[in-house]
Amino acid sequence: MELLTFKIICAIALFFAAIIAGVIPLLVGDRHPRALCLFEAFAAGVFLGAALFHMLPAAQLSLKAQNLASYPYAILFCVVGFLFLLLIERIVNSHADRMHAHRLTALLLLVMLSLHSLIEGAALGINSVFNNALVIFIAIMAHKSTAAFALGVTIVRGYSSHLKSILMLIGFSIMSPLGVVLAALVSGFLQSGTGTAAEAIFNAFAAGSFLYIGSLNVIDNHFHPKPLIDRFAELFALIVGIGSMGIVAIWV
Repeated sequence: MELLTFKIICAIALFFAAIIAGVIPLLVGDRHPRALCLFEAFAAGVFLGAALFHMLPAAQLSLKAQNLASYPYAILFCVVGFLFLLLIERIVNSHADRMHAHRLTALLLLVMLSLHSLIEGAALGINSVFNNALVIFIAIMAHKSTAAFALGVTIVRGYSSHLKSILMLIGFSIMSPLGVVLAALVSGFLQSGTGTAAEAIFNAFAAGSFLYIGSLNVIDNHFHPKPLIDRFAELFALIVGIGSMGIVAIWV
């Protein structure tokens, strides 16, 4: 199989995998609140794991390669991302109801995940070795599926309209295939020092945002009165979510 044909197949597979994974929480919705709580706990684990196993370490390594390791810039931008989302939510909560706060969180998460998916797709698109491209595809497939699932859970909390939710998921799902297509056009920039530093800063900022979303979800669920069995079930789902990102880190 030619490498170009393989990349086209990968782009199509990534799109449908994200759609399917993202739609599952929408189908469950408020009709199964206990299942949705488990999904939220799993999603929180995905966010925490993605930040700690993938984004922050990748940012640190990239900045170190650019001789910017004299100061922990990755940690700095991670903290900025955390505080940025905290500030935005505090402002929104003081002027709007809880539903609007959930919608803002969903939109911010959509933007960050979409940009990250675009970068992941570009990493696949610019690769010229078939075996390496295959490994990258498997890693992106695992990461994008869990990210789409987590995004779907967040969207359910903010949007009651299935049409808007589906449109948001389609927008997210198309970003990795778009990254594959655009990679050839911007491959020079992505491989340059400026492009690498910009990607590292974004990863660090997004890691802080993911840490905020994941930790806030855990804290929010902790203060709701629930049976002990439900608490342990959610803790297990959280651990599975973190563990899934840890397993993906074996190949990334």
